[in-house]
Amino acid sequence: AVGSLFVYSASRMPAGDAEIIANAAYMAAFGNFDALSDYLSHHPFSMGLAFYEEIIFRVLKLGLPDITKGYCFMALQMLNVVLLSVSYYAVVMLCGALFKSEDMQKHCALLLMLFVPAMLLCTGINGRIPALCFSALSLYCFAYFAENKKFAAAVFSAVFMGIALALKPDSVLVLAVILILWILKLLTKAWKYGLAALLAFSVVVAVVSFLPTAISDYRSEANSQWGNSSFRQAMGFDERETGALIYSGMYTAVSEEISGTAGIEKEHSESRSLEDFYYQWNDPEFHSIHINKISNHYRDTGVLYNYVCREG
Repeated sequence: AVGSLFVYSASRMPAGDAEIIANAAYMAAFGNFDALSDYLSHHPFSMGLAFYEEIIFRVLKLGLPDITKGYCFMALQMLNVVLLSVSYYAVVMLCGALFKSEDMQKHCALLLMLFVPAMLLCTGINGRIPALCFSALSLYCFAYFAENKKFAAAVFSAVFMGIALALKPDSVLVLAVILILWILKLLTKAWKYGLAALLAFSVVVAVVSFLPTAISDYRSEANSQWGNSSFRQAMGFDERETGALIYSGMYTAVSEEISGTAGIEKEHSESRSLEDFYYQWNDPEFHSIHINKISNHYRDTGVLYNYVCREG
């Protein structure tokens, strides 16, 4: 409830890459795939996020044909609050599976409720919260599978992991944890069909994670080029002019809201060093407030936003 109130109070508009991707998804929801074939074809790691947002926009359009773009973006932010709650639930259940203690689950739930930065980050529509949600669900399903040998749980874990990777490729860190634990389990005890299940898990993850890119490529006649450089950009480690989210240089703004016409190059005015990048990732409290303070807003901000980001 508090997260929803903060999202409404902030009325934050997306900016930068998040705005370009959201505009591309909004245009695709109305049958215009130009943005997908331009900006996103050079940034294939964003295809999954655009596809996810397009689905949400299409559902909103069916129920509310006259809904404006601003309220579509706010709907994504409200959905972030729901997905954050689901991720908290998955983490609490995972805690119970690991420690077999209701007290540990209660303590975990209390600590999560007190972690304010996650709630503040719900105003961002860059895929961070949905990826967190599906990563947490994948981890819980894997833990359930490892304990009970229910292959349905492994399938759900793979599907959730694939969705998380499609939304945010840096979810590969969670995938690495699952694979390491799986391999260690294979090495430490006899596990019938364990290796076959691992291979099947990997195939399902790969198919699900690349499916949005394949569908978007087919519809927009784009030619996405995934590779090592694309992965570095997705992780934010590439400072070249084609880097993702953290870069300086030129980028192609295809959204009519941003450039007015497709294919116009726009100077990116903000240059960030890797030192800034590390600080941002290691201090979510600062980052969660900072991104809300520097953003534009649909309307006048509310009391809760003003207290947290300006007065508190």
